Amino acid sequence: MVELNLKGIGFKAFLLKKNLYLELGFSHYIQVKVPNNVDLKVKKQRIIVSDFEFAKFIQLIRIPDPYKAQGIQFKNVIYKKRQGKKR
Repeated sequence: MVELNLKGIGFKAFLLKKNLYLELGFSHYIQVKVPNNVDLKVKKQRIIVSDFEFAKFIQLIRIPDPYKAQGIQFKNVIYKKRQGKKR
């Protein structure tokens, strides 16, 4: 089981039938069709997936931003936040 966390203001996920809907700061929902061989559970800002390849596909929709630390992140991976420009 792979766990993904949605980090960001207003980032949400919900499941309808066999479709995963993601609200990731775009002007529209992103609809992802879930394959039959993949088990998926959704809790507000957490997605639990049984297949690593499908989890990686979901993460590629919104890759974690190194400056704001927002995006779809794997639970056990540490993401370092970069420093912005100094003025």
